[in-house]
Amino acid sequence: MEILKKLRISRRFALKGAIGGIGVSIWLPILEAMCNDHGTAFAAGDPLPTSFGIFFRGNGHFPADWSPSGSGDNWQLPKNLQDFSELKDHMTYITGLDMLDAQFKGHGWGAVYVLAGGDGNVCRVTSDIDKDRSHQFETANATQYVMTIDQIIADAIHTSQPFKSIETGVLTFKGGGQNMGTVGNNLAHRGPNNFLPP
Repeated sequence: MEILKKLRISRRFALKGAIGGIGVSIWLPILEAMCNDHGTAFAAGDPLPTSFGIFFRGNGHFPADWSPSGSGDNWQLPKNLQDFSELKDHMTYITGLDMLDAQFKGHGWGAVYVLAGGDGNVCRVTSDIDKDRSHQFETANATQYVMTIDQIIADAIHTSQPFKSIETGVLTFKGGGQNMGTVGNNLAHRGPNNFLPP
């Protein structure tokens, strides 16, 4: 076991071993064996890259397992996020977003809307939503009209990496025949009809 604790490998070494010289490219997460003894830099001395992540959980949940407790510096992670407890001091947990009583086209469109802060039109009451008829909601022509926050941050912190962001997903939306456009299966958008699929 002691030899495993002392093992330090580079990302290049791991990739070479993983693909055996085959001409493919894969994304490789940072593994413990790639870091120094403190986990603050790669084994070769290069600094760890700055990273930012968004975990979005929408409908279909048991609220008690996702509800944090406390407030201010004393807030506590909910049951389903306890595995991230060591990262708590670096997290912002947002709850209580107001979807205006679900009148705000709150399915596929709403999921992306909360990551972009709007479509460029200020809505103060629910009747404002339908003022701009050039924007489609919950239809095959729906899209996210402004860049989502993950992409704004990716542009700010990643300038030379081959991939600025990596999107993941769990289930493809089926929707019972309802086509919600680009927002049905894609959260990250760089602009209208410019989405980043999981």
